[in-house]
Amino acid sequence: MTTPKQGRAKKTYESLLLAAQEILAESGLEKLNSNNIVARAGYSPPAFYRYFEDKFAVLHVLATRLMETQNRILEEIEQPLTLEEDVFLNEVTEIMRRTLGVTREFIAGKQLMILMRMHPDLQKIRINSHKAMTAVLMDAFQKQDMDLPEPLLNIRGRMIVEMGYACIEMLLESDFGEHENEVLRGSAVASLAILKQPA
Repeated sequence: MTTPKQGRAKKTYESLLLAAQEILAESGLEKLNSNNIVARAGYSPPAFYRYFEDKFAVLHVLATRLMETQNRILEEIEQPLTLEEDVFLNEVTEIMRRTLGVTREFIAGKQLMILMRMHPDLQKIRINSHKAMTAVLMDAFQKQDMDLPEPLLNIRGRMIVEMGYACIEMLLESDFGEHENEVLRGSAVASLAILKQPA
């Protein structure tokens, strides 16, 4: 079913999604099922099946929303990325910091990141998101007149996207919080090194 756009239907739909996020954040995938979702949201089971086939349909919506939230940070950068070292490192570190921040604020963001590695259908959401962000980076790099063939530029852009995502995962899943700045800056330094390596 298509996403409801207005009125009571939209309220029900969003309430079910929020309930699913809270259950996932508190108890993990094992406790995420239609009965628990409707109980948390205050509805009956038919309300769930009006909008979702199963819990993985819910996870698909939530994972897509998380990726879109992360992607907007890069998409909305007003100034094109420059390869001037200090500026590049500061800009990329800030992009990473904001991405980490919105992921932490997204209820069950950490759990959804993990599931997008584990579950085949959710993996597609992550991979498609990373392809889209690679295209954004390629556009930014091409504006810098980098003398690299497009396939190589695409590989390097994808490496940067994957590395940044992995660093976000590491900070969410580990006890490196007090070294957060070092991790984010390190990702920026590595990104610049990838771009500047000889062809």
